[in-house]
Amino acid sequence: MRTQLYLAPRPGHWLFTLCLTASLAAACSDDDSTKKRGGEDAGTGDGSSNGGEGGSAGNSAAGAGASAGVGGAGAQGGVGGSGTAGVGGASVGGSAGAGGSSGSSAGGASGSGGTGGGSGGAAGSGGGTGGAGGTGGTVPALFCGDGLLDLTKEECDGDAEGRAGATVTCDTSCKLKSWCNIAPTPASAGAPAIGCVFPQAGRASGGTYATISGAGFNANTTVRIGGAAATVLFTSATQLTFFAPAGTANTWADVVVENTGGLSATRTNAFAFHEDANVAMNSNDTGTGSLRATIAAASSGDFVTLDRFVAGQQINVGASLLVNKPLTIVGLGAGRTVLDGGGSGGVIGFQNNNLNELFGVTVTNGEGGSGAGVSNRGGRLTVTECAIVGNTTSGEGGGIYSDVGGYLIVQRSTISGNTGNAGAGIRLVGPTPQATVINSTISGNTGAGIFSDIPLTVRGSTIVGNSAAGIVARSGVCTISGSVVALNTTDVTGVSGFVSQGYNLIGVAPVGGPWGSSDKTGTSGSPLAPMLGALALNFGLTQTHLPLSGSPVLDAGDPVSTLTEDQARMPRPSAGIVDIGSVELQQ
Repeated sequence: MRTQLYLAPRPGHWLFTLCLTASLAAACSDDDSTKKRGGEDAGTGDGSSNGGEGGSAGNSAAGAGASAGVGGAGAQGGVGGSGTAGVGGASVGGSAGAGGSSGSSAGGASGSGGTGGGSGGAAGSGGGTGGAGGTGGTVPALFCGDGLLDLTKEECDGDAEGRAGATVTCDTSCKLKSWCNIAPTPASAGAPAIGCVFPQAGRASGGTYATISGAGFNANTTVRIGGAAATVLFTSATQLTFFAPAGTANTWADVVVENTGGLSATRTNAFAFHEDANVAMNSNDTGTGSLRATIAAASSGDFVTLDRFVAGQQINVGASLLVNKPLTIVGLGAGRTVLDGGGSGGVIGFQNNNLNELFGVTVTNGEGGSGAGVSNRGGRLTVTECAIVGNTTSGEGGGIYSDVGGYLIVQRSTISGNTGNAGAGIRLVGPTPQATVINSTISGNTGAGIFSDIPLTVRGSTIVGNSAAGIVARSGVCTISGSVVALNTTDVTGVSGFVSQGYNLIGVAPVGGPWGSSDKTGTSGSPLAPMLGALALNFGLTQTHLPLSGSPVLDAGDPVSTLTEDQARMPRPSAGIVDIGSVELQQ
C-alpha cells in the first residue's frame, strides 16, 4: 500500500488530497501522467483570473469568470470551470462547455487553446473574456482526470474541481470512496476538533467500527456517543478509530471527543443507532440486503441505514422507492450514497401523513411526474444534508414536490440542476401548513428555484442562478432572513409578497417591497452581485457557493443570529458577525 499526499495552494486555504493505492498509476491511461493542471489548483501559472465585467446593454450584471481549467495532454485546451463564468443579464453562465461567446473564462494555456468555460446568460450582453489560465504543473501519475465535476469520481482525478480541506481515499480505478473535512479548528489550545464521523449510524447492540477525522487528538483522547464510552483505537493527531458503544435504537446521539484536562468538542446528533437488522448490505435495487428490501422490512419509527462498505456505490433505483410508514433513512453522506433513478421514473416518495427524514444521500436522475427526485404526499418530511440534483419532470417539482397537506423542512442541503415547469428545485402545493428552507443552497434549476403556494420560511440560504425565478410566492407569504437571492432570471416574485426579517441580499428587489435598512438590495438598472464562487464542495458533503474576497455578504448578517452553524456544519460566526447565505467563510 502506497500513500501519497498532494498539496496544492488555493486562495485563502489549502486543498489536501490523499490517495491510497497499490498501483493506481496503472489504472490511469499513459496520457494521464502528462496532463497539465491549469488555474489555481497547481502549477506555476496564474490561472485564477476572473472573467471580465458584463456589458451595460440589457442591464448585464458583472460576474466573475470561473476558474481557469485543466489543459489536455498537448492537444486539448483547458476546460472552464463550472458555475458563474460571466453573468449576462440576470442569467448565470452555464457549466463548462463550448467556449467563449459572452462572459466566458479562457481555457488553460496547456494544449492548443482549448475550450472556454460556460457562456454568460442570454439576457443582456455578456461580459468580457476571462483571464488566461496558467501553464500549470504536471499532475502526478496517480491522478486521473477529465476536467469535469463528477460526484462519483472526484479529487482522485486531478482536475480543477478542488475540494477545500478534503481527505479522499481512492481505489485503483480513481473512484471516490470517501472524503471529509480534515481542517477543523480547535476552539482553544489543547482542545480537539471534530471534522467528520463515518459512518454516521451503527447497530444499537454496539460494536460498529467507525472513524472520526479532525484535529488535536492524542493517545489519551476519549470518545463518548450518547454519553456512553466508545472503545478507542488511537490512530493519529487527525484521526481516531473506535468501536461504538451500544445505544437506544432509532435515536440520534451526540458525539463527544475529550482530551486530558477536560478539553472537549461535541458534534450534536452526529451518530444514529438503528435496529441491528435495519441495514442495507449491498447496492442492489432488489433482493435480500437491498435498501428497498430493508425499507419494506423495517417497522414504523425505525432508522434504516447502509453498511459502511456500500460507501461510494450507486444504487440504481429501477422503480420509485416508496416509504409509507414513519422511517428515518440515513445514508453514508451525499457523496457516498447515491440513489439514481436511471431516468425511468421518480426516485423516492413519502406518503400517508408519516414523520420521515431523508439524511445524507444524493438523489439524482429521476424523470417523470411531479417530484421526479423526491415526492412528499401528505407526509412530514425533513431532508437533511442531501443533494437533490439533476432530476427532470415535464410537470412540477423536478427536485422536490410536496402537496396534500405535507410539511417540508430542507436543511443543510443542495438542490441544483433540476428541471421542471414550475418549481424545478422545490414545488410546494397546498393545502400544506408550511415549509422551511434553512442553511441550504438552491442553484441552477431550470423552472424556478422555489415555487410556493403555502407559507414558506427561508433562513440562512443561498438561492442563485435559477431560470424563471429564484422564489415565486404565489399564495402564502414567504418570510425570509439572512439569505442571498440573486442572479436568477427574476429574483423574487408573487402576488402574496414577502416578509423580510432582515439581513438579506436581493440582487434585484421589487420596488415597494418589504426590504429594511439591514437588507442589501439592487435594482433592475443596477443589480447587486453577491460575488460568489462556482458551485463546489467547500468544507462539507454538499455543494455550496463560497463567498469571494470582497463579497457584500461577508460579515453582513444578523449580529444576534441564532444560527450557530452553516450548511457544512462549520461554526457561525467564524469571526465577528455571521455572513449572509448558506456559507460562513472560515477566517
